[in-house]
Parts: sequence; structure tokens; C-alpha cells
Amino acid sequence: MRKKSTYIFFLVLLFLIVMTFQSSAEESKPIRVLVDYDFVNLSLEPQMENGNTLVEFRPIFERLGLNVKWDNQTKTIVAEKEGLNIQLTIASKIAKVNNQEKALLIAPAIINGHTVVPVRFIAENSGAEVQWDSKLRFVQIFTLNGQLYNAVTGSNVAYWQGNVEEYTESIQGIHDILSKGADPNYIPYNETSLLQGNVTTGSPQVADMLLYAGADVDLKTNGITPLMQAVDYLRWDCADVLLKYKPDLSIKDDNGFTILERILDSDYTDMHEEYRTKFQFTMVLLENYVKRERLGKPYEDLIDKIKKKNYI
Repeated sequence: MRKKSTYIFFLVLLFLIVMTFQSSAEESKPIRVLVDYDFVNLSLEPQMENGNTLVEFRPIFERLGLNVKWDNQTKTIVAEKEGLNIQLTIASKIAKVNNQEKALLIAPAIINGHTVVPVRFIAENSGAEVQWDSKLRFVQIFTLNGQLYNAVTGSNVAYWQGNVEEYTESIQGIHDILSKGADPNYIPYNETSLLQGNVTTGSPQVADMLLYAGADVDLKTNGITPLMQAVDYLRWDCADVLLKYKPDLSIKDDNGFTILERILDSDYTDMHEEYRTKFQFTMVLLENYVKRERLGKPYEDLIDKIKKKNYI
């Protein structure tokens, strides 16, 4: 009995040692700051004081779209953009946002010649969201555009999973973020526009929301337009939405092909019945669009060639 108790005691002790080592290893990692999933280059490693992260002020302000001024006499930082003015003074726990005083949990400071400010206060008062990943030691900042990307991505996942509740919440989130001024033409870190990414994996409703908010139906990213992307993925439902916003069928991809030339260059005959049906739906939409917009004989001839080649 004593041997068993001793064995258990050493197991618990070993577990505590491992956990302590792991915790110490994680705490020794440098803190990294990301804005909309893109790392911010900083000359001074972010400092953690009493649970608050202090970062160099200029790189963060500029990534958040703020113009920065430094008053050396009063040791005050002034950051501005339309409708927003933030003032912080070294060693003062009182900041001003649009001339209204706000309390800081920690004062701005000068460390090794670098002026640092509390990142959460700056981000949140600039309309951004802040998340702290304690394991990776990442400070994630999401501007309005980053929030829009997250909401659109969340709606795509919920849409395909059939999670009605999460999808409905995401749709409301997209509406709210767009109403605050997020850019529907935003191109995130993966260099694919929100609209183009959505027509690949998302719902027609979200595509319509982005287009209604001002997304460019012909914006090319990764060498193709959103309509080309929708056709490539046989997203006839999203193609139907895109065609309501009158895309330009004469635009060429980076290989020099228009959308109808791309389709003609491909073979849709040897496909599963489900996908062939989606292709046929897509061609009906394109043919109706060509006729409705009176695009002329060259487009009609291409449609006829596609139909003959693919036995439609």
C-alpha cells in the first residue's frame, strides 16, 4: 500500500514539474502582434505588465489607419483619423478620446528609447477587436475589415454545416459591420477578395450583401473575376446573384481568356450527373444574361459552341 502511494505521489510530482516547465516555456516566448492576421514589425518586443500589453505606438497606430504626431514638449502622442482623435501622455493614466477623458489601466511609457502604449486601449478605441492567445502569446487585432472577413468566413462554415443559428448570427454580424463602414472590396492576407472567396464556399445571400454594399462584381484577384470563380466551382446559385449586378463578360483572366472562352476551353462532358446539372444551370443563366443584355453575336456564337461541345 505504501509503495502504491509513493508511486502515485511521484506521478503527481512529475506531472506538476512538466506543467511548470511547459508554462515557463510558453511565458518565455516573445509576444507577437498581428493586425488582420498579418504580423506587425516592431523594433521593441511587446512588454507585458500586470496583464497589460505595451507596444510601440507608431507601427500599431499606422496599421490601424491613424496619423500620428509626437509633442516632445508635453510628451504627448496624438493619433487621428476622420472622426477620431486619441491623445496619450507619457506616465499619465488619463487618455483623451475625442476630447473625452478615459482612464487607462497602465500608463504609456518610454522603454529603451521606444514609446510604448497599451495596445488593447488603442485598438478598441479605434473600432478594432482584440484577442489574446495565451498559448501562442499572440495579440490579435481585427479592424472593421478583419471583422468582416471573420464574419464572412464564419457564415461560410455555418452555411455548409447547416448550422442555422450560427449562420443567422453571422449574417447579422456582416450587416452590422458593413453598416459601420467596412470595405466590401477588402482583400485579406490570402489575397482573395471577400466576394471571390464567398462564391467559392459561401452562400448566395452573403454574396448579395457584399455586392449591395458596393463590392466590385468584376474585381480580379488571383487572376480571375468572381464570376469566373463561381463557374469554376459550378456555383450556379452564386453566379445567378453575380449576374444581377451586370458583370463584364469581356474581362480576360491572366491567361488571356474571357469567361466564355474559359468554359469553351474546358470539357464538361465526363462529369457526375449532379455536377453536370449544375453546369447546365450555369449555362442557362449565362445564355439568358447574354440575350437580356443584348451582348451580340460573338457572345451568342460562343454560347452555341459551348453547348455543342458539351452536348447541351
